[in-house]
Amino acid sequence: MILLIFIFIQGCFDEKNGKFNYNERLVVDGELEPIHPVGGESEKTIEGIDINGNGVRDGLERLINRWFLTSNKRNAAKQIVKYKTLVLLTVKDKEKNIEYIHRSNASGDCLRSFNLTYEEKQTSLNLHSLVVNNEERKVLSKLADINFGGQVSTLSNPSSRGIKFCEFKIVK
Repeated sequence: MILLIFIFIQGCFDEKNGKFNYNERLVVDGELEPIHPVGGESEKTIEGIDINGNGVRDGLERLINRWFLTSNKRNAAKQIVKYKTLVLLTVKDKEKNIEYIHRSNASGDCLRSFNLTYEEKQTSLNLHSLVVNNEERKVLSKLADINFGGQVSTLSNPSSRGIKFCEFKIVK
């Protein structure tokens, strides 16, 4: 967690004036990233604020843009977050919930199929806690665990089949 905080601070620090610049918007993969949510607005609903409608809370999207070094890795991390959010939103529909849990796990295989740096590996391990970051989301995550109970979701050998789970155009 300390590494995550360091990376976050490093990515948001404005060296010119010695302050954090949460309002800086980067162009990432050809698109201007969403604005940084303010005042806890992103915590008022399960899905949070998602201005561009890609299924990833804007604050998390901005972090992923700064933490992962390539387009493929960023897209894979966003795919994980999208499915982890859908898991939270579908706990009342067990069948759909289990489907999204499997897709979330497969999205992890997708991300691991790219050559992650040590820092990216550590960050990827924390994606779940970044999605499930308040009490309501934690309760929903526990309900999803109950839905999934007794099932096995095996992790693949990422180099052999993980890339087939990527739901975006792979940049060569």
